[in-house]
Amino acid sequence: MLPYKIYDGLLSSIAKKVKDDLTVSLVCTRDEKTNELGACYFNNTRCEDITNKLEPMKFIFGSVVYEIKIEAFLKDVNN
Repeated sequence: MLPYKIYDGLLSSIAKKVKDDLTVSLVCTRDEKTNELGACYFNNTRCEDITNKLEPMKFIFGSVVYEIKIEAFLKDVNN
């Protein structure tokens, strides 16, 4: 669970990185009333196929930078 500001920033960053890549289909929903970003998913694109296209996620707490590899939070799931 992420605070909305972080979730929105994360998905916006991913979308900017893959927007010109025709092999990637990222679909996001928006709330009709508030226009806030809702659920996002890759359509016909496996997460493991795009992890090499994205940089690690970085968080700064105080003066320390923490880095999380994309593979740690972007996973393929089967229904």
